[in-house]
Amino acid sequence: MKRVLSLLMALLAGSGAFAQPAMSFIRTDRNPATSAMGGAEAVSPLYNPGVVPFAEKSDVTASYQLWAPSTMGMHHINLLGGIRLGDRFGVTISGAYQMGKSYTVTDEAGAVRGTFSPAEYLGGAGLGFRITDGLGIGGALRFSAQHLAENALKKAFSTDLFVVYRQGGIVVTGGIASIGTSVAAAASDPDKHFLPTSAKIGAEYAFSMEEGHIRVAADADYFLFCGGVGIAAGVEYAYKELVFLRSGIHLGSDSIPFPTYVSLGAGVKFSGVHLDISYLTINNVIGNTLTAGIGYEF
Repeated sequence: MKRVLSLLMALLAGSGAFAQPAMSFIRTDRNPATSAMGGAEAVSPLYNPGVVPFAEKSDVTASYQLWAPSTMGMHHINLLGGIRLGDRFGVTISGAYQMGKSYTVTDEAGAVRGTFSPAEYLGGAGLGFRITDGLGIGGALRFSAQHLAENALKKAFSTDLFVVYRQGGIVVTGGIASIGTSVAAAASDPDKHFLPTSAKIGAEYAFSMEEGHIRVAADADYFLFCGGVGIAAGVEYAYKELVFLRSGIHLGSDSIPFPTYVSLGAGVKFSGVHLDISYLTINNVIGNTLTAGIGYEF
């Protein structure tokens, strides 16, 4: 524990020396249900392996994301899963393939050599363990790659580590997200850039009603290498566990992976199959982002 605290203090001490983190896409919320709640995903079993052993069911979700259609116009294909293994263990899986707009490639003389299609890749897995009825831990390992130009392939490994506490309808978690290797901006660039590592806390409260439930969730991130803070909060209303309405807000800035936006979404579920959609708005950069997914709970 002392070593972990020492590492966190060292990271905090150097947080003001770096700018916008590299590979910010590894922090994109790809689950339409949590994306519709402002990106408050810290206590989601699809992201936090420490939560999976406490989940009532396993869940696997595939989604398509049209990211920032007015500016970047990227297409994301995603897979997320949180799978229980008995009463004490759980695993998470994640994968993504992101396609950017093709552009023309020219040589030094200005002659057209062809086109290039930028792409980003993400894959990972995690393991959670419930220590007691109310306390759990979890960790995940992730590999990411970014190919935005010819001869400019970047790769990185990162890790998430979380502690989870649950009591009744309240779930609280805290830990560190996306701590990992540094990344060169290009093959010819000797400078190293850091991943969007953050100290993260999150909480969720759910209570049942006669016709369904209401769930409220909130996250806060302190990004260690840029000093910025991100806050996400959202609410979900479920009618008879069949129809779901969601809304949320994310407060950010230019120095962290995502800016301020408002989110809206909805979902339906029947016989374990759920269809969900989210829409991000009130932002000139990532506004109109649409995420749609299908999943199965078992």
